[in-house]
Amino acid sequence: SAGVKIVDGNMMVKDWGKEWIETYKSGISKGSKARLYSLLHHYITDNIGYMKIRQVRPVHCQQVLNSMEGMAEDTIIKCRNLLYNLFETAVENSMCKRNPAKHLTIPQVSAKKEHRSLSDRERLILLETAKTHPAGLWVLLLLYTGLRPGESVALTGGDIVGGFIRVNKAIS
Repeated sequence: SAGVKIVDGNMMVKDWGKEWIETYKSGISKGSKARLYSLLHHYITDNIGYMKIRQVRPVHCQQVLNSMEGMAEDTIIKCRNLLYNLFETAVENSMCKRNPAKHLTIPQVSAKKEHRSLSDRERLILLETAKTHPAGLWVLLLLYTGLRPGESVALTGGDIVGGFIRVNKAIS
């Protein structure tokens, strides 16, 4: 019948990836979906995108992760999770017998970037600049509350409860 896509083991990984995101991740935020598409495109498609689902073996999935050596641990873990979920769902859809992304190891990752407090000099410059800068008040809000930019942008008057700011959302 019209509109029904054929999903079987002959489907290419890149096509299954797109189909999987659209079908199984339809309820996530636009930003989260964009992140999945980015991982799919930049790491998975570049390495195994043109392979048929049924042809992918654990060695191929491990090579995808190995190609990410030296990147941020968070990015590599997200890619490993995406591979695992893509193939776990492919197994459920009888596209392949086993999940080739089941036992992957994380390659060497980049050192975590250290966050530091502002120096006294930086703080003085920030406070002085905030007096005349169009975003000065917003920067002061971030400075004095510790909010992240995405959390602060999502705030409304309804988030101030009993003199406290209730943070329960963010904009990515």
